[in-house]
Amino acid sequence: IKPVFVPNGGFFTIALGVLYALHVAVISRLVAGKRLFPSALILSLTGLFSVLFVLVFFTVKNVYLSAVFACCIFALSLVQQARFFMKELRVALYYLPIFLFDCYVFIVAISIAVAN
Repeated sequence: IKPVFVPNGGFFTIALGVLYALHVAVISRLVAGKRLFPSALILSLTGLFSVLFVLVFFTVKNVYLSAVFACCIFALSLVQQARFFMKELRVALYYLPIFLFDCYVFIVAISIAVAN
């Protein structure tokens, strides 16, 4: 298995800054439209699994459990993206880079788990 392309740390700093701004835009749009439930719940669960992923991957150094958390993040992100495409296209477009980053994290986590 060939390793997945992993860019340098500066890329991740910029990417995470953009992703945080996009999360704020998505949440603001949901609040303005008064459509918080169940989107806020799904976003909260995605955030919880993201924190657990980082904790398990970098602190505990368990690649298999972190791959499980990456699968959960990807599944929740996929559900959220599908919901947004069905409900409101503008929010779906705001959420698309977040979804693509979650796909990237999923691919990297799975390829690291398979390589070990």
